Order: sequence, then C-alpha cells, then structure tokens
Amino acid sequence: MLNENLRCFFQLLVVIAIIAILAAMLLPALSAARERARNANCINKLKQIGLAGFMYADSNHGYLPPSSIGGVDEKSSNQWSWNWYAAQNLNGMSILVLHGYFGDDLGGGYNGADNQKRILARYYQCPSDTSGNNFGAAGGKVSYCRIWIGAPNSSDARIKDVSGYTMADLPEASRNMTGHGNPSNVIVFDIFNSQGKTDYTSNHANTVNFLALGGHATSSPTPTQAAAGTTFNNRWIKWMDEQ
Repeated sequence: MLNENLRCFFQLLVVIAIIAILAAMLLPALSAARERARNANCINKLKQIGLAGFMYADSNHGYLPPSSIGGVDEKSSNQWSWNWYAAQNLNGMSILVLHGYFGDDLGGGYNGADNQKRILARYYQCPSDTSGNNFGAAGGKVSYCRIWIGAPNSSDARIKDVSGYTMADLPEASRNMTGHGNPSNVIVFDIFNSQGKTDYTSNHANTVNFLALGGHATSSPTPTQAAAGTTFNNRWIKWMDEQ
C-alpha cells in the first residue's frame, strides 16, 4: 500500500512538473499575443486621431489643430510646437473631442477631472499605457504626442535644436497643414523613452507607433538608450520621419 501511495505521489509530481514546463513555455507566447493585440488597437487609435485631425483641417483651411488655440493668431499657432496634454479646454488634443470630431456624444460634458479622464481614455489612452506616468498623470497627460512644424521665424532655434532639421529643410519638414510637407512626416506618435527620462514611460516595451501626415500608420522598434546615443534629443523628430 505504501509503495502504491508513493508511486501515485511521484506520478502526481511528474504531472505537476509537466504542467509547470508547459505553462512556462506558453505564458510568454500568450503575453506576446496580448501585446500584439494591444499594439494593433494602439495603431487603430492613432488612425482615429488622424481622421479627427483631418476633419478639423477640412474645416480650418487645411490647418491641423495646434497645441494652443485660444488667444493666438493662425500664423503664430502654427510655427513650432508639440504637446501630450489634453485636459485644457483649448488645445489641439481636447478641441477634437469638444467639437465632436470623434463623432460621439460627450455623455454629460467635459467638466470635472474624472469625466475628462473617462472621455479622453476612449481616444488618447494607448492600451499598453498602464504605468501612470503618461495617461492620467498630472496636468492632463495622455498616451500620444502631437507635433506641429510650420514656418518658424528666424529666431526660433528650437526646430534645429530638437528635431534634427534646419530652417533650410522647410517647407518639406513642415507638418501643420494637409497637402503640405512630406507625407511621411510624423504628426502623432505614442510615447516612447529612449533617453532614460523619468517624467514619462514608453507605452510599449519594444515598439513605437507613428501616424504620418499622409494618413498612414507605421511601427518601428524602439531604439535603446545605448543605440539612440546622447544626441537623440536633438534629432528625434527626423528619426521618426525616417522610419
């Protein structure tokens, strides 16, 4: 009887060990499959943001929405800017929601932090963004960043300091109007971190997704901090355009 019990016990251990091995083999594959699904959903959200932006442009002389809309003239609001905030009522992210360019009912308005976050999550939260450093962080951050490069004046050095472009590259490098600039110029991307920053986190571990001025979405492996190098902060926009 004792031998029979021992044999059953060892058989049970073998079964448990086999299950553990199979689980160890299958879990990474399941995790990768879930991330692929989230990445596909992210790309769809980028396309949705792009469609809303292009509808806005159709109503505004071809101009895509700038970062700040209230209190500025058309020229100054379309020079050089980028933002990843959407809580303020008059910026390029929230205006698409407030003016109905996503095509649905706000369901009670846009007032109150909790209601804003709920509404913005439909359009501006990447499915892989769960860190808390991007979507929902202080100031109304979202998972996606928008870029505008129009026609900076001669004193606006930021275009060359961060983008990798020079003034001579305009208007090819511009991305403020539909039908102007290279169609591959990135206008929206999901947040990635190749410089070890502490105020934001990459949405995806190894991938970054872009929406281009021409309306198409692409993906690229996220460069590691070592591969990006110390000069990446001065050329990251051009790098995205080249992917």
